[in-house]
Amino acid sequence: MKKIIFLCLIIALAGCSKKASQTDSVMVNEEQTNSGDDILSSNEEKLEYGGTVYYTIINDDNVNFRAHPSVKGQVLSRVDKNEKIIIKGTSKEIDTIDGYTGNWLNIAWNKWGNEGWVFSKYVEHGRITTTELKIIEMPPEEKGYAQKLIGSYQINGMEKMVNLYPHKEESQDFYTFIYDKANESFHYSNIPGSYAWSPKTNELKHITYIGTDMESAWVIFTDDFKYVIEDFGTSTGTRVLGVWRVEDSEWIYSGMYYRDINLKGYTINVVYLYADWNISSNNRWWDREILDYAKEYKENNPAPDDMVEYAKGKFGLELIILCEFNMDTGIRKIMGGQYIYTQ
Repeated sequence: MKKIIFLCLIIALAGCSKKASQTDSVMVNEEQTNSGDDILSSNEEKLEYGGTVYYTIINDDNVNFRAHPSVKGQVLSRVDKNEKIIIKGTSKEIDTIDGYTGNWLNIAWNKWGNEGWVFSKYVEHGRITTTELKIIEMPPEEKGYAQKLIGSYQINGMEKMVNLYPHKEESQDFYTFIYDKANESFHYSNIPGSYAWSPKTNELKHITYIGTDMESAWVIFTDDFKYVIEDFGTSTGTRVLGVWRVEDSEWIYSGMYYRDINLKGYTINVVYLYADWNISSNNRWWDREILDYAKEYKENNPAPDDMVEYAKGKFGLELIILCEFNMDTGIRKIMGGQYIYTQ
């Protein structure tokens, strides 16, 4: 249940800009950075969970709080002048709104604890130059330790080193990782989100702002970067995952998987856990097709005696229904059932 709550929270991300300016905004070169005085060495504070952030205030009334760094991002609420906010990151995009050219700021709004995006014009001292992350090297993998990447960025004329822990699918030639305030080296002038790195070319790409502020084992992209899949939670059994379309950050799917999603093209393997606590008629994880299949499977295929005996006093023993899900079409195909040990 905790994992489900986690997934709901990330879907509720928000962000902001001045509503009156939406029709007047003009996108500028994404590689451009804003000129002007930086505030990288002033008013910094360390939060307990790590990451350097910047405390400031909103400088105008009725500022839109948006889901993504764009005037097209969904507006979930509005913030008024002098509201206290925390800047946690910046965007790579540069917009011109109401005659002001600047980037977007990833913020936390103290009043409600919401997180999202606001255009820099509407933030006091919001003129922040984005610092670009780059990969320095990939050290040889050490036995018993996760693969590591060494990255860095330049700030105030000094190089800041960053440890990153990537994921790689066997069928892909690139590594993926999430970079945000959870990394102790992250700075509010960095770009938060999900990245892809090619060891052959040393090319590092920021793919999407999705994939932050959550405890996650990995983030994966389809080969063409059309979809992003993120793992949630830390359990050793079934785990929660979410799927989004990268182009418009549209949420596509949330559910569970077991051990491996088996990414092939646009298809992944997902599961449904058939347990007493998880099969109520109001549970969004279930539908009639899956429920009927699970009941019939359990009647015709009871748990093996050896698994029942082994689980006594040690583990739970539950049935999962395995399915193949196509992210592009939304079609789900039931593949069968399997008994697994649970904590």
